[in-house]
Amino acid sequence: MRERQLNEAQRIARVGDWRWDIATGRLTWSQEIFRIFGMDSSRDPTYTEFLAAVHPQDRVDVEARVRDALAGREPYAMDHRIVLPDGGERIVHEQAEVRHGPDGRPIEMIGIVQDVTERKRMEQALLNAKRDAETANEAKSRFLSTMGHELRTPLNAVNGFSQLIAEETFGPVGSPQYAEYAHLIHQSGQHLLDVINTILDATRVESGRMELARGLVLGPRIPAAHARPRAGRKRLSGSRDPAGEDGRSRAARRPPLAPAGVAEFGRQRR
Repeated sequence: MRERQLNEAQRIARVGDWRWDIATGRLTWSQEIFRIFGMDSSRDPTYTEFLAAVHPQDRVDVEARVRDALAGREPYAMDHRIVLPDGGERIVHEQAEVRHGPDGRPIEMIGIVQDVTERKRMEQALLNAKRDAETANEAKSRFLSTMGHELRTPLNAVNGFSQLIAEETFGPVGSPQYAEYAHLIHQSGQHLLDVINTILDATRVESGRMELARGLVLGPRIPAAHARPRAGRKRLSGSRDPAGEDGRSRAARRPPLAPAGVAEFGRQRR
């Protein structure tokens, strides 16, 4: 009764026990090991037959581990592949200990065999998924970095020239409305550039290439009136915006750069 229960428990756990008589080379396997190896249980196998069932690429390692265990250098515990009679393959985990005689010489090994094929396949699938995810993430980072460079280069030109026009650096542009449009172009371009930089900073943080640093920053002070046109203040296309009482142009009356302040910003690691 107990032997049947033990066999059922081993079948459910896919674990079998074995004993190896070193002097005779005779192996004693439980029923579950025969099922794992796909071998006939009508007779006990020999150690040579066990080695023949081990995958050729793992056989040398198995023999070396057995020798190390018998010599007392390290315990016998390893994963290796086996080849079934029908040509299929399985992965098993083996663990054993050596028993010694009165003279201290090894006389037998006792251990277990567990079928870990499905677990190993799932582990490999997870490793493959992790590798694919890392590859995709690296490709995304390269794409964002390339696109960021390709977008920022023309944006810098747009922002720079629109600012020159808005501030009438090289003289009046004619209609003051053109200067206002140039100012809005500069605002929109700067906003888009900030979005691109934020995305690139997030990519650098994700890859561990960004660290925080303190420094002085200068930024344009944008009045609320220039940020978005208010209802009821829309001009007609032919309207004019005369100079102020002091005679200054619209560009000259815009606020200067904001005073320097201390801020934390991302710094790319080299």
